Amino acid sequence: MNDICVRFGENQRLHGILTKSNNNSSEMTVLIISAGFTSTQGPYRLNTLICRELAAQNINALRFDLGGLGESLPHSPEKSILERTQIDIKDAIDFLEQQNLTKNLVIMGLCSGAEDSFQYAGVDSRVSGVLMIDPHSYPSLGFYLRYYFGLPMYLRILAKTKKIIRQLTPKSRKLTITGTYEPSLVNYQYLPKKDSCKIMQELINRNTLIHYIYTGGVISRFNYPKQVKAMFSSINLKQLVSVDHIPNIEHTQVHRYERKLLIDSVTNCLVKWKEVFTDHQTAGST
Repeated sequence: MNDICVRFGENQRLHGILTKSNNNSSEMTVLIISAGFTSTQGPYRLNTLICRELAAQNINALRFDLGGLGESLPHSPEKSILERTQIDIKDAIDFLEQQNLTKNLVIMGLCSGAEDSFQYAGVDSRVSGVLMIDPHSYPSLGFYLRYYFGLPMYLRILAKTKKIIRQLTPKSRKLTITGTYEPSLVNYQYLPKKDSCKIMQELINRNTLIHYIYTGGVISRFNYPKQVKAMFSSINLKQLVSVDHIPNIEHTQVHRYERKLLIDSVTNCLVKWKEVFTDHQTAGST
């Protein structure tokens, strides 16, 4: 495994780390899009750990700082965040293309990084797969039935306990009395369903592989694996979409065992995809 610091984009303004396997025959690359204000390492070094695990599986990976974060310089302040992010992702993929690393390219991310990956994949045919951790989700009949009648008791108790603790802490009591809540720094809005459906249909038309991973951190809006199929009931997902539901870990994995479960889920999916890509290429050459 080799970690290589790289610069790319206009005036070399973007900074990233390319993790390459020791085997130069790797024919798959993963581009990791950071979430929120995190830098290349990701929350609790998640991105770093994923890249190193992938290198052990002979899969190259690039993680980088979006413009204005970490060591990357900002650009085009007149553009929206979405537009700036899409430019950054395109610059990263252009760099990988210059390195001959866009064959079997997968982009992935957590939360906003997942949403950014999904949206960008819809406009760039160089992307062969998208892996998303806790992205958009939309209620279905099955969701409501499980939410109101089938939620495991331990999750109900945990949620209730957390609520009581927040109410009893001095800080919470003070805020409740004075009403002086600080405004949230970020009020993230997930993709509207109509936009997700449009992008999903485009990806399916291109035979793009898609994998969703949902954690227990989003139990209030996602609670069973088949919910993804229900979310996109108007679209024939073929066999291109898969789902992992890991309800016993949090959205950001503070504990080592949580990170291991998530990294294993990511790695297992990508190793399977590598085999799929190889089979398709073998079939195409015969």
